[in-house]
Amino acid sequence: MSTPDCTDVCEIIHTGLRRLGFDITDAEDHTDMLEALAKCKLVIEHPEDKEKVWPLWNLTEETIRAIAREKGLSLTGKDFDEIARQTKKGIDAALDFVWEEAIENAIKNTKAD
Repeated sequence: MSTPDCTDVCEIIHTGLRRLGFDITDAEDHTDMLEALAKCKLVIEHPEDKEKVWPLWNLTEETIRAIAREKGLSLTGKDFDEIARQTKKGIDAALDFVWEEAIENAIKNTKAD
């Protein structure tokens, strides 16, 4: 079996992205592939040799819209990326104060097998 070259790697990535529903062309600059990859999250299928990481929150546009509707806030002209950045900044600040306490409580509240 020969070592794959860049063409082989691109074809594997193109095939995977097409399977996910992205419209990928064979453009030499790979712009469409890079844009599609920017919308994806890589996941280790077999993480046995890696430390496990748990994402603790995912902010979606629908969540932002729902909160704006509930609170009577206008989103007209607002940049959702900036809203997400500000939200993360607020969560990071809040977690600085309660991170260890939250983990301690989670450990105490989890029953052993």
